[in-house]
Amino acid sequence: MDSVSVDSPITQDPKKPSNAVEKTAELAKKYWTSPHDLMVHLTRRGKFESPETERNPVKHVLLFFHALGVGGGELVTCSLAKLWKSMDIDVTILTDVPIDENAPHQTLPQGVKHRVVPDYNTLAGDSYHQRAEALQRIIDETEADAMVFAHWFAESLPFDLVLCKENGLRTFVFVQSLFSLFFLDDVNPSLVEMPETYRLADGIISLSEADRAVWSAFNKHSYATSNPLSLPIPEQPARLEGHTIIWPARLHPDKYPERVIPIMQELVKLVPDAKLIMVGPVNDAYREQFVRMADIAGVCKYIDLLGEASPVDMQRFYNEADAFLLTSRREGWSLALAEALASGLPCVMYALPYLTLTQKNPAVIAVDQGDSRGAAKALANVLTDKHRALEMGRAGRARLREIATYDHRAFWDSVFNNPEGPSQNCRDDCRESYRSAIREAFVAHQQHCEAQRTANRSKDREIAKLAAEVARLGHNCGELQNALDRTTNSLSFKIGRAITGVPRKLRDALSRR
Repeated sequence: MDSVSVDSPITQDPKKPSNAVEKTAELAKKYWTSPHDLMVHLTRRGKFESPETERNPVKHVLLFFHALGVGGGELVTCSLAKLWKSMDIDVTILTDVPIDENAPHQTLPQGVKHRVVPDYNTLAGDSYHQRAEALQRIIDETEADAMVFAHWFAESLPFDLVLCKENGLRTFVFVQSLFSLFFLDDVNPSLVEMPETYRLADGIISLSEADRAVWSAFNKHSYATSNPLSLPIPEQPARLEGHTIIWPARLHPDKYPERVIPIMQELVKLVPDAKLIMVGPVNDAYREQFVRMADIAGVCKYIDLLGEASPVDMQRFYNEADAFLLTSRREGWSLALAEALASGLPCVMYALPYLTLTQKNPAVIAVDQGDSRGAAKALANVLTDKHRALEMGRAGRARLREIATYDHRAFWDSVFNNPEGPSQNCRDDCRESYRSAIREAFVAHQQHCEAQRTANRSKDREIAKLAAEVARLGHNCGELQNALDRTTNSLSFKIGRAITGVPRKLRDALSRR
């Protein structure tokens, strides 16, 4: 599909937008919760192709991500800003959340600016004009000529895209997660419609051929790339002399850390001195919950929660480990897997066949999602067969060196400055990419349905508990009423009432005075 025009902004002077803020704010009021209706409205205004004439080189890029914490998305955001800065492009990172100097966060690359805009999470259609005005000021002050949205599912994205196009900016959406994320959202149904508005962008960038295949149905300018390595490939690989497994990620439900518990239950039967270290940020509430689950399962002593680590410590943990474990249901790229491969670790994971890093990679053993016994057997194999582990480690490092030769500068230069974008001819395995995407869509739908069933079963159990409690209280109330009736009808109660009748009348008379 072609890009969609908003009152033909191509014909406008990019530096003199015609009431862009007012126009975009009005669209937000009408279509905030309905991206589909927004696209119907814009399509009626007509379509256009980006002109094939030579374009001026991009000189200043705005890069939007929600925050600059310590996650993988934030790390990629800063890595991209550093890369573009090395290409003589000025970069301003935009976030919804101010940098908290007292909390861990990504360090801004030298020379990269940072600005905060009103948080889309606090806005609605009637208040979007606050964000539009802030974005307009930044566009005017920086004289930016391109915007990259590395936060690809913000509710404000359709209207941010419209505003940027009204100002003549080249716009790109960088989808850093698997497309099936949009099948799994229960909080905001409008997010399911979000990909349709990707047609507004000049290009869609993703991290796998499967994702590229999907997004090409929404925008013909869709490209697959890779992420820069977050840590350098060390000169010496891990020695692989012990029985330690590393699980490096945020301890958060979306990374499924609790899935290591049944794996460790099975693994210690095969390798009694196996140890799992989990490295990554974790809040106190989740730590307590995780430790309780591990303790109930009897594996607490085999698991160490090490918390967040610096890059130097992170490299040391990889070098001291003997295997890597990944338990996610989905990943966009998996920086942690890349870091493990760089250190020469044999990698065991629940299958994510669309990931670029797993394809044609003998260092990776993938088992079916949720097969904890299979994962434990695979780990036991590489922990005890050191010859195989070393062979896997060497193959993984070689595969990563091959991936590391990817020319990121050439890719992004073509994205920014070539009207047709990077040249990416469909490879022989393109058909498999489509099949992989279709399989993932069905898997995501099945997981969504299962989650709904689990939630419904949980609700049914809660309702049954409440009904039982109501019945118990009703029974108790009945017994109390019977006891009260027996008491008030008893001879002793009636005699007592008669004896206290005169004092009660005197009390009532005095109280009225």
